Amino acid sequence: MRAAFALTALIVAVGTARAQTPSSVSGLRVWVDAAHATGKTGDRVTTLSPSVGPILTGIGPVLDRSGVGEAASMRFSGSEMLRSAASVVPGTSFTSVLAFRPDSVGRRMTLFQIGLATPIGVRLGTDRKLEVYSGNVSARGVQRWSPGDTGVVSLVWSGSTAKLYVNGTLDASLTPGAATSVSGTLLLGARAVGQDGFRGDLVGIAHYGRALTDAQRKIVESYYAGPTEVPLNATYVSTAVASGGNGLLPSDPLRTLGAALLNRAEEGGQILIDAPASRPLLGMEEIVSEAPLTIRGRNGAPWFMRSGSTLRGGWTQDRDGAWSRSWTPRVLLAAYVPTLLDGKGRPTLLAPPYAGDALGRGGMEVVNGRLRIRLANDSNPNNHTIEISRETSCLRIQNGTGDLVLRDGVFRGGSQACVQVGQPDRGGRLTAIDCIAEYGVCGFRGAGQLSTVNLTNCIARLNTNDGFSMKGYDGIRSVMRLTDCEGYENWEEGASPHNDTTIYADKCAFYDNGESGMMAINRARFEASDSTFTHNHLRRTVPEEGGAAYAESARGKLTDCIFRNNEGAGYYRVARSNVPVSGVVSSGNSLKDR
Repeated sequence: MRAAFALTALIVAVGTARAQTPSSVSGLRVWVDAAHATGKTGDRVTTLSPSVGPILTGIGPVLDRSGVGEAASMRFSGSEMLRSAASVVPGTSFTSVLAFRPDSVGRRMTLFQIGLATPIGVRLGTDRKLEVYSGNVSARGVQRWSPGDTGVVSLVWSGSTAKLYVNGTLDASLTPGAATSVSGTLLLGARAVGQDGFRGDLVGIAHYGRALTDAQRKIVESYYAGPTEVPLNATYVSTAVASGGNGLLPSDPLRTLGAALLNRAEEGGQILIDAPASRPLLGMEEIVSEAPLTIRGRNGAPWFMRSGSTLRGGWTQDRDGAWSRSWTPRVLLAAYVPTLLDGKGRPTLLAPPYAGDALGRGGMEVVNGRLRIRLANDSNPNNHTIEISRETSCLRIQNGTGDLVLRDGVFRGGSQACVQVGQPDRGGRLTAIDCIAEYGVCGFRGAGQLSTVNLTNCIARLNTNDGFSMKGYDGIRSVMRLTDCEGYENWEEGASPHNDTTIYADKCAFYDNGESGMMAINRARFEASDSTFTHNHLRRTVPEEGGAAYAESARGKLTDCIFRNNEGAGYYRVARSNVPVSGVVSSGNSLKDR
């Protein structure tokens, strides 16, 4: 019985994994792809036998077997056209999905048309917007197109309403009136020979004699999006533009992440960002929607975000050699100097001294309404730019049980954390991959209500408190999971769970931190496996800290970890029975393990 069940499950799994095509959705009247054409790249397509629908013939476009991404395309130059040998009946409700890439814009160009006397079709207008038309009624989309934009466009016409989707996202909901039911010739690339000819690549078109549901439409869109390498359900953001566009195409991005978050609040999807270090996103953005959302850099490039204010000039020197200026906020918890680089070519961190300690080099403090700093080389701050964390974080995430994924982000600054998950009245969920959090109070931090934070290949460094931090109200058991992460050169701990929270670390490295590589306090839990704790506790040496420290009633487990050259103990446990240790290597630490 078990074997039969396993075989059945395998068959189901294989069947489910099969790629879906336009024929997977009922009601298909026409399915014409460039890939259906015979011949090789450079040949003219004068006859084309589609998978579904009548044969097309005409003044052929040029075939390119890898014209758009990995997809074959037919290249039109404005004078070509393909025409069906028999009629196509679209019906008063219909759906058309097509994939194309224009080479030029600013002139009227027909993508496809059915019928001649009272046709229906889609074309690009002189205003660079898509226009849908049926008989004497027509309507335009909102998104403007540029040469080289690759699009998977869907037109769903039902009754008197037409919805136009660009790369899976609604561009416009139009009410042009009822479509005209016609039976006519299908034309590709022009409305007649030499009239309104398309210039660009046409990958294919699938036409249905009914209005598809959203789920069915997405099946057909995904079929074309894969080989053309078009991100579906995406909003583009770029800090290079002076004012934002509509955001559905890379040539017309939005200006701010906040605008993109509003666009994606209901359906989710992905936000693709162009914001290099030289022009980062600025300020703080709050993420509250539970819709599944991925935020990543365009083409896998890192994208930068900074939450703070820039100070230039206005410093006077105090008697002790420090420099000061008036400062309204009572406290200052994180700052850095982008114009003064450390030995590794990074901006230098400014961090507060321990209570009672004098202000030293690389330090900052607020005393009697004055912000006092000493740069790392004791130079004059009037010759430098100081970045101050005034916002609580770059990203403030309280998306409940939502699904947020961050990729490739570099987050700088935050008076609570660079990236904060969870707030006093609502928790959050975050998965981050290949991200960096630096120059904030904490790097990545969970706090407040129940939250889950999963981090892979992430770095938390050069923060004035902890690199990876978990806090919560008593009894709130929030969890952070670290895989292949690094926490280093933080002013205090590399990682630290508090209250009743838990941090799991697998294949991680914590090194060169001012206090312990990890410290768990209160009733928190920290479990590490196959991780290293090296050269930590550099700012002071007390027996209770070092590589990993468990204070108060903290619990956890250390398995196959390495503790080397820490100033203090390799690992220290107040309650030894709370933290079993196995397979550990500990050497070169200044104090004995406990």
